[in-house]
Amino acid sequence: MDINLFSYRYDKTLIHKIPALLKIIFLCFISIRLFSSKVDSLNINSWIQCCFYFIINCILFIISKTKFSSLKKLSYIPIFGIILILILGLDFNPIRINFSKSLEALLYVTRLFIISFLALIIFDTTSTYQIEKELDKIPLFKRFKISQTISLTILFIPLIFRLWNKINLASKARICNKKNYTKNIVFNLFQSFSTLFSCLLESAENTRKAILNRNKIN
Repeated sequence: MDINLFSYRYDKTLIHKIPALLKIIFLCFISIRLFSSKVDSLNINSWIQCCFYFIINCILFIISKTKFSSLKKLSYIPIFGIILILILGLDFNPIRINFSKSLEALLYVTRLFIISFLALIIFDTTSTYQIEKELDKIPLFKRFKISQTISLTILFIPLIFRLWNKINLASKARICNKKNYTKNIVFNLFQSFSTLFSCLLESAENTRKAILNRNKIN
């Protein structure tokens, strides 16, 4: 399954036209609102809050015309949720399911999904150039080149996943010997990570040279 997070998609929707700085502030505000409140799974207000922000996300999702297929990018969250619930929700002495801790884990994963869902919409409708341009309006950010650092970080996130998808596809094509299948998987996984880091280092060096050339021109 291909994963490609935080990649920009050009369009002319209302969400695309909203200034990048406002969208980043909104994302930070929702994140703080959700994760600053106590993880009280037995409190109905915690779930009402999640439902409220989820509805807002759905409205933004429709307005931005984000493709439903892009939701596959968030498929890692349910997997993470199941693992977290199993880790926190199981008592081993004696072995039993702790309902309260399981609900707490579920609430945490729900909040994480809502933030990731909102981030998906925002970065789907906002380019790294727009983010850098808007953040440069803040004198402190421009002086210490913080906006450039942030935009480069965001730029590298989809790049990492694009490279991994290509490397992973090539790696799977090489595994043809079913006799030593497990051994081949471990070896190819190690090789894939090694190739990924090499490609990222090369890309980082090319980006560094491009920034130096741009600064010289400016």
